[in-house]
Amino acid sequence: MDVDFGFQGKVQFALVVRDSAYYDRGSGPTTNGFESDNDGAGSNNTPLTWPIFSNVTVMGPLANGKPLTGSLAGNSFNNGARIRRNSATSIFNSVFMGWPNALFIDGSGTGNKFATDSMGFKNNVLAGNLNAVNNSSSSAATVRQTIVANGTDTSATIDAVYNNPFNYTNPDFGFKAGSVAATGASFSDSKLNDAFFTQTTYKGAFGNNNKWADCWANFDPASEDYNAGPYVQNAAVAAFDATENNLAVTFSNGSIGKQMRFEWDFGVASSTTDTSTQQNPTYTYAAKGDYLVTLKVISPCGDSTITKTVPVVGNVGVNEVQNVNNVTLYPNPTSNVTNVSFDLTENTNVTINLYDMSGRVVKTIPTQYLTSGNNSITIETSEVNAGVYFANIATDKFSKTYRLVIIK
Repeated sequence: MDVDFGFQGKVQFALVVRDSAYYDRGSGPTTNGFESDNDGAGSNNTPLTWPIFSNVTVMGPLANGKPLTGSLAGNSFNNGARIRRNSATSIFNSVFMGWPNALFIDGSGTGNKFATDSMGFKNNVLAGNLNAVNNSSSSAATVRQTIVANGTDTSATIDAVYNNPFNYTNPDFGFKAGSVAATGASFSDSKLNDAFFTQTTYKGAFGNNNKWADCWANFDPASEDYNAGPYVQNAAVAAFDATENNLAVTFSNGSIGKQMRFEWDFGVASSTTDTSTQQNPTYTYAAKGDYLVTLKVISPCGDSTITKTVPVVGNVGVNEVQNVNNVTLYPNPTSNVTNVSFDLTENTNVTINLYDMSGRVVKTIPTQYLTSGNNSITIETSEVNAGVYFANIATDKFSKTYRLVIIK
C-alpha cells in the first residue's frame, strides 16, 4: 500500500501478504506493508498525502513471531506500516502480524501530525511483531501513548488471531476462538464519518462470515495456468457412506470442498439430539428402520446438502459376521450399465438402490433372494443422466453405499 504525492482516497477491506521468500531488493527497509510519503523531499507542500484506511489485514514474513534466519535474515523486510516524509496516513480497525516493526513513525514531521491527531492509528491489532511501534520522531513518547489511548491491542499472540493466516497458498482468515480481532472495531472517529465506510464489529479485512477473498482469489499464482479460464473455486459437494454394527451407524464423510463445516441430522423424528457437527460421527439408533439422514456441508465457496435413506437392520450380534463381502462395481465410471459383484456368506435377500447427489432414489433394483457364494447384479444406467451417484447394497445384516460415476 504505497501512497504519496497528495493521495487522499479512502480504502476499506484490503489484504497485504508478504511471503518471506519474496522481497524487494535494495538498500534500507524497502519491503513494507504500507509506505506513505507526502513527496520525495518530505515537504509540507499541498495537497497533503492524507488517505484513510480501515479494515486492512497486513501479514508480514515472521510466521512464528521470531526473526528470520539463514538466507532470509539479510533481506529488507522491516515495517507493517512505514509512515514518513510529512505524510498523514490514517489506519483504523486493522490487523498487523509478523513484522519486525508493526508501525514505524518515521521523522518528526509525521510524528507531530500523529500527536496532534491530524493522522490516526486507532483500534488496531498488533500481534506477533518483534516491535509494536518504532519511530524516529521527536514526539516518540507521545506517539506511543496516543496509540495505547486509541485502543490498539498489542497483547495477542501470533497464533491467537486467525486460523491459518501464514499458509501462503491456502490461507484461512477465519477467527480463532476468542480472537481479539473478532470484536472491538470502532467508527466513532470523525475521519470515518463517511458513507463510504461500512461499519463492522470486527477488525481486519475479514469477518468469519465475510471472507470475501475465498473462492475467487488465487493465493498460489506461481503454479497457476494463466492460459486457462477464470479462476473459480467450486462449491462444496456433500457425500457420505453409512456402516451399521448392531444399531450403531458410523457415517463416513466423503464430501469435497474448502474449509468445510458439517451439520448432521440422523433422521429421528422424535428426537432433538440426533445431530452432530463432527466430520465422521457415529450414532446409535434406538430401533431398526429406515432413517432419512441429512448432511449439510457449509463452505465459503457454496454449501451443499445431501439426504439419503439409511436402513438400520439391527439385531446383529457383536460376534456375528456380516453376510456380504468383496463388493465391487464395474465398470466405474460407466455409461449404460454397471455390475455389482459381491460374495454372500449365506442365502439372503439383496436390495440395491441408486441415489443421486441430493439423496433422491433414481433407480431401484427389485429385491432378489440369492444363494451363498459369488453373485452379480446388473444396474442399467442408460436412462440415467451423467453425474455422481451412490449405489446402496443392503441385506438383513449389511448396508453400505458405493460411489458410482455415470458418463455420457
